[in-house]
Amino acid sequence: MLKVSLKPVYQRLSYVSIAVVILSVALRCWFNRNIVAETQLNMSETATGGRVTDNEQSLYRLPRIDPVEVGYVRELNLVPGKVHTMRTLSLRPALFEIEDFLSEEECDDIIFMAKTQGLERSKTLGEKVPEGEELSPNRTAERNVPENPEETFQNLDLNADGSIDVAEISQALMELGRVLVDEKFTKKIMKDLTMDPNNDGVITYNEFIKLATDSKMKDITHYLEKIHQTKPNKRTRDSSTAFLDPYEHIDFKPLFDSLRERIHLVTRLPRDMIWSSEDMQVIRYREKQHYHCHFDSDDELEKLLPCCHQVETLDEGELEDMDCIPCRYLTFFYYLNEPTLGGETAFPIADNKTVPVNESLMDGGVNKCDLSDHCYDANLYYKPKRGAALFWYNHLINEETGWLGPLDVMSYHGGCDVLKGTKWAANNWINAGNDRETDMKVWEVSRLVEKDFQERLERYPWEEQTRGEEETPGTEENPGKEETYGNDSLQAAEETSNRGAEQNRIEEKTPGKKDNRGEKETYGEDKSRGQNLTEKEARKEK
Repeated sequence: MLKVSLKPVYQRLSYVSIAVVILSVALRCWFNRNIVAETQLNMSETATGGRVTDNEQSLYRLPRIDPVEVGYVRELNLVPGKVHTMRTLSLRPALFEIEDFLSEEECDDIIFMAKTQGLERSKTLGEKVPEGEELSPNRTAERNVPENPEETFQNLDLNADGSIDVAEISQALMELGRVLVDEKFTKKIMKDLTMDPNNDGVITYNEFIKLATDSKMKDITHYLEKIHQTKPNKRTRDSSTAFLDPYEHIDFKPLFDSLRERIHLVTRLPRDMIWSSEDMQVIRYREKQHYHCHFDSDDELEKLLPCCHQVETLDEGELEDMDCIPCRYLTFFYYLNEPTLGGETAFPIADNKTVPVNESLMDGGVNKCDLSDHCYDANLYYKPKRGAALFWYNHLINEETGWLGPLDVMSYHGGCDVLKGTKWAANNWINAGNDRETDMKVWEVSRLVEKDFQERLERYPWEEQTRGEEETPGTEENPGKEETYGNDSLQAAEETSNRGAEQNRIEEKTPGKKDNRGEKETYGEDKSRGQNLTEKEARKEK
């Protein structure tokens, strides 16, 4: 009787025991998995302002934010006492907006640093012009004669059909002459320069060989240079640029550090990757200036060239005449002011249903890459908001390595014409290459640079590293902003009185980074540069 009554109880206890065991195993697996993940995300940091000694989760895979869907909103805690919202603008490229990412004061400080340093003519991606040669079309033509015509022809023949069609010629002319030409204008150039003798609309390899000569390249270069000089709206890029090295603007280094930390909190990219990346670029667009469609990065495997940020870790002897390409996993773009009209950032093919090739940028006769005339024909365009930031991924992830993958062709973008007023913007590019081990060596160099900087701050009193009152702008020794900045003199002088003269560089300039700087503008911005040398520059002069 007793046995019968207890049997259901034993069965129930047995079921409970099995359930408890299953639950315990599940909890243990969950705990172990999360402990591993937490360990990857929280490696030990150095004493130099939170720099990571190990390489966080990036030892395994580059972090990438899931855009989820257009309009998806996340809340972020980036600075004390404020909640930021991050909104998805497109899926390809993965593009996000964060309003009020910069404060009003930070926007003013970045503009102030750029004016203090002076701006230069902006260059296009990969453009290299030796000093003194920019105004010499003949020298430019000599540089453009292909060393290996067969290889050059194959590179220009994008669809590999054995000939270069009008769309491919348009692309080549744009890269060669820094001008944007549509197919109609390309046909005119081909006719004027007898590039297509049989008028069949394509250039064969035999015809290309005849074009790849000194005399013919001079004809083409002079023709394109005339377009560049007389048709500003056809220039691929028309703006002014300054690259800001935090070690040259030590008064504002906390600002740079704060921005980098915010980028880390948003993207979960390793701090070392962010701190070792290129210097901030500041861009100024005046009325009718723009930047037609372009990529911020390039494809290392496709071009068979090393990444520039990795090359910079080599010795100076190894750097001489070495070609490299920019490898930029992610772009963070800041709006420092709001022009009265125009100046939008456009993504002509964002979220296209198909991957574009060549002529797909032509839609019903409209060149969607011409952002002077067809800004609002882009799939997506964003109106500048002071303090806002956009960021997007220029590359996909390599699923085998977990590291940098191919270029995302949907990241094609540009800056529309400023129609009224002036546009100020800035960006941080976050560098990564195909080889993670080489990237980690770059990170190590960056840590050593920061360590050296911190040690110098301890060795030398702060006051000894900065200018005294007798060297502030406006004295006889340093003529001041009115002479230096030309058209911006009054505003710069007002900023100086409000903010005080920027403090000088540290005693010896910490190793810097190569950038894509151009020739000086002729606005009077660099008149007194030679009269305002740092200690290191003064020693070089001696």
